[in-house]
Amino acid sequence: MPIGHQDVDISVQGRFQGADQPLSGVKVYLFTPTQSYLGQVEETAADGTVRFSLPGQDYMVRADHMGRQYWSRTFNQQNTSVAIPMADVQVTVTGAGLPREDLNVYLFSESDAYLGINAKTDVNGQVGFRLPSGSYKFRADYQGNQFWSGDIALYAD
Repeated sequence: MPIGHQDVDISVQGRFQGADQPLSGVKVYLFTPTQSYLGQVEETAADGTVRFSLPGQDYMVRADHMGRQYWSRTFNQQNTSVAIPMADVQVTVTGAGLPREDLNVYLFSESDAYLGINAKTDVNGQVGFRLPSGSYKFRADYQGNQFWSGDIALYAD
């Protein structure tokens, strides 16, 4: 008995101030509508999409990005998307009241897990990140010491 399948494209987008940007390298997991994992996972391509070949029944997907989970709505043999609300943050590093240039600033979750992202401060001692809304910590390394921010809550847009 043949079971018909259809290719379904799932798009994972970061949404900032109403504009969507594709997110690559995001793992997308396939679930039933009751959130039972079906053993299928794909990673988004540069265009922010993955493709599953699925028989006609209801599904949900979960996109895991930067230590957080984002769910789709229920779908049945139709393309769908997962929108991740984004926020901008600017971190300023100073020492003795002066901006500190060319220092690495590292991004951590609120539970102190390194999220694999870092950037160097500019001439004003600043570095910017666009991140999913949520709470984060930042660490700057200077002269062999580590300097931490407190928890910083970022809100969408």
